[in-house]
Amino acid sequence: MWARLWDGDHALKLLKMQLRPVLPKQIRYHGGGTYPNLFDAHPPFQIDGNYGCTSGICEMLLQSREGKIFLLPALPTSWKNGKVKGLKAVGNITVDIEWKDGSALTVVIAEGGYPDKVIKGHRIEIGDLDGVTLYHAGTKFNEKGELVTNGGRVFTMTAVGKNIDDARKIVYSQIDKVKFESARYRKDIGLV
Repeated sequence: MWARLWDGDHALKLLKMQLRPVLPKQIRYHGGGTYPNLFDAHPPFQIDGNYGCTSGICEMLLQSREGKIFLLPALPTSWKNGKVKGLKAVGNITVDIEWKDGSALTVVIAEGGYPDKVIKGHRIEIGDLDGVTLYHAGTKFNEKGELVTNGGRVFTMTAVGKNIDDARKIVYSQIDKVKFESARYRKDIGLV
């Protein structure tokens, strides 16, 4: 729950309580923890808490809902650097994330008619990108082998920076290198 509220430090506190080692001879019925066999150290000694714990870690690093992907939404301040591979977002989108000093920012590049009237088939040109990751969402190759638009949300572009302002500067310095007719994106992402 604390990960969904984007409170990474509180989520980490509960994670540490969950994963605190408890030896079998130290049976206790309060304070949580995990036995060597990975059962929870509280009645009824089930493994469901551990599965929920894993889900909570994933939610700290990636959340997706309502057509949006949120990278590092509940990153604890103590997790300054790290990486994770193979997380799944809604729509079976595989996401790999690497971060340094903790801040990521993502901007959606959409087709001009989105969401009301999406026009498909605009040819896409992508220049040399530096410091960002570009995720394809609404693209395909046409019969000529050209990359073209194939949906409303065409790309997401993500950068990691020292802080949110730094990540924002990186994304917006690169975003115009992705070109197609009627491309548009919000210019207020990351502003307070």
